[in-house]
Amino acid sequence: MKVRILLMIVTILLAGVSVLANPVSPSLEEYCETLLGLKRGELERLRGGEVGVEGYAQLGINVPAYLLAGDPLVDQLVSTASRIEVLNEEISSLENVLSRLKELSKYKPYGGLTINCIADSHVYAYSYSGWNQANFGRYGALGAGWHPTGGEKRAYLRFDLSGVDPAKVSQATLRLYHYHTGGSDALTLGVYRVTSPWTEGIGTYSLKPAAQPGEIAWVNQPSFDSNPMVQFHPGMEIGKWLQIDVTPLVVEWLSGTPNYGLMIKAIGPLTGTTSHSEYGFSSREDVEGRVPVMVLASVSDLPGEFDQAWALLCAPDKEFVRSLYHCVTHREPTVQEVEAQVGLLQSGTPRKNMVQYFFASPGYVNQNHDGVRFITDACQAIYGRQPSGAELNAWPRTDRSVILAEMFNSAEHLSATADCAALWRKDMASDHPQPYFDDFSSGFVNWDISKVKLQRMDRALVWHSGNHIPVRFLRPVWMEEMVIEFDGWCEKNGLNVVWLNKNNVGYMSLLGGWFNTRSCSDVGCLGERRELVNGAHIQLGRWQHYKIVRSGDWLDAYVDGKRILHRHVPVRFEGNGYLHFMSYGSLVGVANLRICRANANVGSASNPISRKAKGSEGALALGLYPIQTPFAVASLLGQE
Repeated sequence: MKVRILLMIVTILLAGVSVLANPVSPSLEEYCETLLGLKRGELERLRGGEVGVEGYAQLGINVPAYLLAGDPLVDQLVSTASRIEVLNEEISSLENVLSRLKELSKYKPYGGLTINCIADSHVYAYSYSGWNQANFGRYGALGAGWHPTGGEKRAYLRFDLSGVDPAKVSQATLRLYHYHTGGSDALTLGVYRVTSPWTEGIGTYSLKPAAQPGEIAWVNQPSFDSNPMVQFHPGMEIGKWLQIDVTPLVVEWLSGTPNYGLMIKAIGPLTGTTSHSEYGFSSREDVEGRVPVMVLASVSDLPGEFDQAWALLCAPDKEFVRSLYHCVTHREPTVQEVEAQVGLLQSGTPRKNMVQYFFASPGYVNQNHDGVRFITDACQAIYGRQPSGAELNAWPRTDRSVILAEMFNSAEHLSATADCAALWRKDMASDHPQPYFDDFSSGFVNWDISKVKLQRMDRALVWHSGNHIPVRFLRPVWMEEMVIEFDGWCEKNGLNVVWLNKNNVGYMSLLGGWFNTRSCSDVGCLGERRELVNGAHIQLGRWQHYKIVRSGDWLDAYVDGKRILHRHVPVRFEGNGYLHFMSYGSLVGVANLRICRANANVGSASNPISRKAKGSEGALALGLYPIQTPFAVASLLGQE
């Protein structure tokens, strides 16, 4: 019962109802506090051995009836240790919920009306075994995209907008929870207006029975407008909410066009040569409450002290930093925050890089701002002005890091910063590569972290990589005769280290891949000329020192001084390249990155150097340099 209540609380948060419509209710916080207190008291009693089966039942814990009846297997099946483990998980979840509630209460919520989806389903073209005749109206997921074997998937959704005052709606956002990307993210999706009625149906992920008469299926779809109203690109990153501006479509509905819902499908021709690219979204039947919603709002619903602020593009460093906090984070920075950012600027960080970091920071990304808010903030930070109405209604439907790059390269930005160009365009990526060391003490100004969700850890870059979502080092690196070494940490799967030139060819070393069952290297394009070495080559959950050497005709990789990969590679790749780190389905971390020439005094492919720091206790102080990061990360991750 209490677990279900906890899930309901999480559901409210994930659905965004409390954020988008009303301030956080104090009574909800009080309820969480009370429930958390009960759970902690229960845990203390269990640890003290005071609760037997009957007492456990009286506490309201949901265990099977035959256990409560005194089955002799109770100690074996529901041990105190198991109960304590479950309680610890519940307490941790409650603490996270309460922390999120309190965090949300600090911010003034956007106004607006949240409309729940009243019908949804998807259809599948695959004719094998009759999938094209199946109905998915009660299934917990929606799909859209293309599979070379199964063909196309399309998603249908309908929202009831009756009773909505058109005069009070100037912006409409469709929120979808993106839980899966299959294949690549090559395809862009379009939102199409449905032009005839359809019935959701009661089918699930099953071929039998086939769709009932009238229920939607691939062979029984409604008509739709052939031109997409809007387009969006979900990308590879999963486990997040997508904000899709569907204002043009909603305006048509509110102006009298019949509302039969919308359809989501891939843009462009789909043929047998089209590569696998499909996306999965949670449906209104999702058990965790990550249901599709439509949020109707007006720009006037977004008040705030700094909403009209913009960056002072050519002001002195201190004034520029304060104005950046005002227009991106919408708050007054602390003295310490200003001093830290000014220090970065005075040590050579370009203002462009600082703006990019502000938009890629966890504090900004985790707010899940919609397109209108993002374009408003970006115009204020890069152009030094408010956005026009046309910009708000027609912002590009593409990756936000791409939008920022286009704005930085625009004639308007170049003109606005002409008097202080040297402060903005000392782009590190244009420097000739030099021996380089980064202990992350200055943050992530040398990295593109816009596609990942970071973990807060001191002097380390730690992120969840999802489906091979990379972090990118912004400085160029040599393609040949080079050493890359760093301290690395992997939760469940290994680290891919990739460096490619402008022709998208180069090298990849994967240590501890396939959930630490083998390692490999690629030469050329990714996946090309791959060589595998079987075995568990890393220690999951521990910091270790990684070293990759490209020297002469050899590509070698080491972990804690032990050579894992030793490959003869006579080919050469010209020019400089860019370095990427990624993984699959794992939390990973990098600290103390060093890049230098292979002939520098740091060891070679045939003579690796020891990485154990003198005087260290345990196995966490790795590398030539005294570091604090592994200790901080190990503490947060519960590592001994």
